[in-house]
Amino acid sequence: MWLPTTPREWWYIVISGLGFSVWVLVDIPPLANRPGWARGLTLLSALGLAGVFVLTTVGRTPWPVPQGVRLLGWAGLLVGVGLLVYSTVLEIPLRQRRRRMLSAHVLVQEGTYALCRHPGALWMGLFVLGWVLAFPGPEVARVAASWFVMELIVVWIQDRWTLPRRLPGYTLYQRTTPFLIPTRASLKAAWHTWRRRP
Repeated sequence: MWLPTTPREWWYIVISGLGFSVWVLVDIPPLANRPGWARGLTLLSALGLAGVFVLTTVGRTPWPVPQGVRLLGWAGLLVGVGLLVYSTVLEIPLRQRRRRMLSAHVLVQEGTYALCRHPGALWMGLFVLGWVLAFPGPEVARVAASWFVMELIVVWIQDRWTLPRRLPGYTLYQRTTPFLIPTRASLKAAWHTWRRRP
């Protein structure tokens, strides 16, 4: 049930693994110091994952579910991808520009990054849950679950290895802001920074 059942599905998992591994690679100094290469690899990763998303969705064996569940899934899917793009692509550059941070290696602790250290993982969870509900089927469930596990592995590696070495102040950030699950204090901190969002 939870393991891929066809060679095609295994290939989707392998391609997904390569796509997610890029997110670790671009934080390693040789690539982090070459923004053009990092952007190019990130774009290739996004295209590969988008291809897996489309092929898995189109080739699934549909499960019968109520229309209301599918509509709820669509809402989660769209909100999840919107927040994912905002937190991981738009928010950091916007806040750095507003604060006149000239270096890309400056830690941002406002907005969704005051909520938790890896808000993208929260939004990925919402996205994959929405994906499964909007397009129910065993293939989608398996690939979506693998995406969420891969995301958790990526953020754990980033949090323990790459980001503390790349971003000054990250060790203190780890002590003041939760890893994934927001707390009352982090919700309050995020709310205060959203008032002056970019």
